[in-house]
Amino acid sequence: MVGLQCRALMLISKKVNVFYLLIALFSPASFACEQTFRVSVADAWPPFSFKKGNDYQGIDIEIVEAVFSTAGYCWQYVSYPSSKRALKELELGNVDMLFAATKTDERSKYAHFSVSYREEEMMVFSLLGAKNVDYFSIKHLFGVSRGSVYGRDFEAFRTFCPDCVVNTNTVSERFGMLRSKRIDYVIEERITGMNYIKTLGLDGIKLLPQAVHSEGLKFMFSKAHIKPEQLHKIDQAIRSNKELIQSKINSTYLKK
Repeated sequence: MVGLQCRALMLISKKVNVFYLLIALFSPASFACEQTFRVSVADAWPPFSFKKGNDYQGIDIEIVEAVFSTAGYCWQYVSYPSSKRALKELELGNVDMLFAATKTDERSKYAHFSVSYREEEMMVFSLLGAKNVDYFSIKHLFGVSRGSVYGRDFEAFRTFCPDCVVNTNTVSERFGMLRSKRIDYVIEERITGMNYIKTLGLDGIKLLPQAVHSEGLKFMFSKAHIKPEQLHKIDQAIRSNKELIQSKINSTYLKK
């Protein structure tokens, strides 16, 4: 009888060990990534990237995670106070990737770019009482995001009248300055601006009709930390997730 009990216990023990082995093999942590990329995120850029508790959420966050998962890569988020600072850290090799990036000749010296994954429209916002005058006028102050790209026409205007452009770090800072009449216009990405106005119920701000700049946004990788074949996998993952990406852009983030 004792011998039978011992054999029964050994059989149960083996089954338990196999059970835990299967759990270990098929758990998410068991799948090794080819590489982990350090991704720069924004703490307060809804609906694209924002921090909620200890987690990062937003349209671009979901897109990054979908694309990286498809490509077989992992990610680690890091945060900087402005996009200008994040660009500098990528140039220095301290961060591997920025999303929502615009390709320029200067940036191409130290970075590789993916194919475009979504479109960006830079629009002008003003107070309701403001007249629709010439946007690029030296009589007005424009609030912009430090480090962002607004197209050749606006950059030419910025060079001509640097005092007409006020650099800021966050959406709330820009619209706060507009509401307090410290600036005349905010130049903001359309979805970001409309989401901010709807979320806070700001009925005293309007979107002007003419776009300042439109361009396809890309993932921007440090040349020091990505190989051509890895970038190719990212491009393939973006293409294969096109419908998913569009659905996220049209998701509940835009229905508040």
